[in-house]
Amino acid sequence: MVELRDQQEMREGWNARAERDPFFYIETTHWNGDIDDFFERGEQTTRLLIDQFQSQYGSARDIALDLGCGLGRFSRALAKRYASVIAVDISDLMIANAKQLHPWPMGSNIEFRTSDGVNLQLPNDAIDFVWSYEVLQHAPSHEIIRANITEIGRVLRPGGWAMIHFKTGYQHPIMRSLIRCLPKPLVTLGLRFTGNDPMMVEQSFLGALPVNEGEIEDMFGAAKLKLLRIVEDPTHSAGTRSFAIVSKDAQPASHVTA
Repeated sequence: MVELRDQQEMREGWNARAERDPFFYIETTHWNGDIDDFFERGEQTTRLLIDQFQSQYGSARDIALDLGCGLGRFSRALAKRYASVIAVDISDLMIANAKQLHPWPMGSNIEFRTSDGVNLQLPNDAIDFVWSYEVLQHAPSHEIIRANITEIGRVLRPGGWAMIHFKTGYQHPIMRSLIRCLPKPLVTLGLRFTGNDPMMVEQSFLGALPVNEGEIEDMFGAAKLKLLRIVEDPTHSAGTRSFAIVSKDAQPASHVTA
């Protein structure tokens, strides 16, 4: 069961990050102060990942959903490939900033919306393609991840497909374990003393424990989606992130792990 407290902490946490520096907290590794470069990285990742699989698994290109859109770096790339894009995020401030960054006519086929982090205010069978990148890794519980997968299954059209990003491991597992075991005030004090950012150890940023292939398969099975492939994410360290490629009543049930 999804806890309302978790949803509130997600919104408050990401609003606070959006107020301080929305670009940095979305792109913590590569943010260099150049907004054009930030959006170009979204385009490059779209070419690397979405375009690679579109010809194999894609179908209609009417409506795409950018789940956890942030400032709309992928919404902008998807808008070049789909007739319209619905971009949702739990942070009111992220959405407000995204709208400012996509004035007419640039954002004329993008609709930015605030969500509650669980429910999508969309009709059943409405979306051709769902994309989510570096979003569910921040979800504070597996229940929230499952709820999002259920919603993806509901809104995806028969014949539609999705690429969903998961945290499957840690780059520094010992440090992550220490952060989770120590009392939060002690962790925050230690991070401040060493010059690190306490906002990056909040549960709404750290997220729940990684998921494994069996858990991913079970989540999509419960949502009545077909898991086609699990592919390792080339934009992160090996073993830490993967994409699930899924479809709704369109592809064979078997899947291949790459």
